[in-house]
Amino acid sequence: MTFSISNRGAGVLVTLALLFTLAFAGNALAATPVPLGNAASFGALDATAMTNAGGLTVVNGDIGSSTSIDAGVTNGSSGSKYTAGSTQLANAQASELTAYGNAAAATPDQPTITGANLAGETLLPGVYNSTSAILISGPTALTLNGNGDPNAVFIFQAGSTLTVDPTSSVALENGAQACNVFWQVGSSAFLKNSGAVFTGTILALTSVTLTDGITVNGRAFAQTADVTFIHDTVNTPTCATAPAPAPAPAQAPHRAIYCDASGKAYDLVIGQDQQPPYNTLGLGPSYTNPVTGSVSCNFPLAATTTATPVAAPTPTPPVTAAPTPKPTPVASHKTKVVTTAKIVRVKLVHKPKPPLHRFGLTG
Repeated sequence: MTFSISNRGAGVLVTLALLFTLAFAGNALAATPVPLGNAASFGALDATAMTNAGGLTVVNGDIGSSTSIDAGVTNGSSGSKYTAGSTQLANAQASELTAYGNAAAATPDQPTITGANLAGETLLPGVYNSTSAILISGPTALTLNGNGDPNAVFIFQAGSTLTVDPTSSVALENGAQACNVFWQVGSSAFLKNSGAVFTGTILALTSVTLTDGITVNGRAFAQTADVTFIHDTVNTPTCATAPAPAPAPAQAPHRAIYCDASGKAYDLVIGQDQQPPYNTLGLGPSYTNPVTGSVSCNFPLAATTTATPVAAPTPTPPVTAAPTPKPTPVASHKTKVVTTAKIVRVKLVHKPKPPLHRFGLTG
């Protein structure tokens, strides 16, 4: 973002590049509105004479001056005029002094605007400080972007003057409200933008001067000197409150069909079946048709069938596992020889037969 800075005394044009990001809009230490107290109902307030030239100036709000108020400075549809000796004026001027100090003490949370020309810029909510003058000079408006927050606050601190040149203006967008824009001016404010719009409450230490046909959506407060008008309009702003969310539509209580033993249906609020007089009827839940989804007390009849006797199963004899045969011992080669020899020995042992004697007969 680039600001063109005009130093009229030296005639030198300087360009500064300042970075503005949405991070400032989400700053946890966001600016808070400057409390105006008893001065909030006033559109114009000064310490000396309040003057007007040309056509009538219309202030839609209260008007107050410690010295005098020109007849050309009139009230609009509402408001009153207060001069010296008025309690309302004294209270308003005390609140004006407090408001000025509050705005001057706000901690800047945005890059400096020292020497910057704010025309054509779009700024987010926050506290902007210039150690010298604040200048708005150019046909493209300074736009204050509320970032979607109707409570967004803009505070501009000028170490010296505030100057708004011809064709210049201050516009609002994206929820920003004039009631939350404040210009704390260390000396005097000069609005030269005839036929254009300026937005915000001017809290000038010294004086406020307007040229012809300017519309101020805000206030013109001069703490130690006068406010000068030339056929202007001041609209004292009030903050529009966000509309309250519409109440949720009342929901009908949930109901259900309950059935008694005879099949009579009862359409009741859920849980009402447990309350008198229904709690004595023995009500139960209804039937939901799985095909059509309809709910009723027409429960399907249970199907009747003739039971076929089923023969008892023949017990299966337990299977006895065959004994595992014992392994035949395998004799060693030596054992076989000894055994065979034994057998041979038994077979070969024979008892000797008695000798056969032959007897012969002699005669």
